[in-house]
Amino acid sequence: MPRICVVSEQETVSFTCGLDETLLSAGLRAGIGLPYQCCSGTCGSCRFEVTAGEIWSQWPDAPGLSSRDRRLNRQLACQSRPLADCVIRMRLDQRYVPAIKPLRMTGVLRAIEPVTRDIARVTISTNRAAEFLPGQFALVHLAGVPAPRPYSMSNTPNGEGIWEFYIKRIPGGELTGMLFDGAAVGAAVELDGPYGMAYLRQVPDRPVLCVAGGSGIAPMLSIARAVARDSGTRPLHVYVGGRAPADVSPLVAVVQAVCGAHLRHLGAAVSNTEPAAEWTGEIGPIHEAVERDLAAQLKDFDVYLAGPPAMIDACLGMLSRHGVAADLVHYDAY
Repeated sequence: MPRICVVSEQETVSFTCGLDETLLSAGLRAGIGLPYQCCSGTCGSCRFEVTAGEIWSQWPDAPGLSSRDRRLNRQLACQSRPLADCVIRMRLDQRYVPAIKPLRMTGVLRAIEPVTRDIARVTISTNRAAEFLPGQFALVHLAGVPAPRPYSMSNTPNGEGIWEFYIKRIPGGELTGMLFDGAAVGAAVELDGPYGMAYLRQVPDRPVLCVAGGSGIAPMLSIARAVARDSGTRPLHVYVGGRAPADVSPLVAVVQAVCGAHLRHLGAAVSNTEPAAEWTGEIGPIHEAVERDLAAQLKDFDVYLAGPPAMIDACLGMLSRHGVAADLVHYDAY
């Protein structure tokens, strides 16, 4: 099994990495603080430089690497597998040492239930406990799909081995195409997790704000459920945004069903300027609804965000304008 030596400014560490796993997964499983965010090759947070040895990339054209990165022989840990012993140069950060080390598990696809026109609730069971922090995600791998995809859990940790996801169908997407059109209940699924830094922080005296867009409802549901379950005193505010009423109304109903009695406020907005006649709620970007309702209080919240990049950027800009400290805002960049 190849050994990976990581040279950083702080220290030099090493770990073994199987030929069938990525450097990021193996390093985190070894308890090493390798920085990352998306686990999907898009954000570039896990860049490293190869100084010795040979690496195979499962996505050579991943957008997380620039042309300059490639000229400097940089790779992405979340997409790289070793072909032999390697020496790499990479920044280490103790914040990324996993509280729960990710594991690879074989699971069974138990249910695929439509929620909106392009989002389904997908349930997978494993023969070991579902251990994760609310807000984290797992890598889901179906046979016939070359690489796994990251999806956030929408339920809470449990001893029964139940993993619930809200997965959006992506036009042309290999994994979602199989899930929505070809995968049969009872099919074998591989899970690898948990991953993610946008997990619920246990600060009993701080209210919680969750802002979700589309399938970003999944980690926000997990966090909201955990707050409702573990604390009757932390005020919980949830906002849900989407393009049209058909995208938003079913998700609002889910939030109400799972934690309605514990909600201080539930807000919703559609960005379509001509929504269906039955929509009587807010029209516009969801961050504008949050700002209107909570501007004077935002600095008091632990804030959790999940959704499309444009929504995340708009929320971050709004929060910054109101002086919300960066360490109180949590999101994973997909």
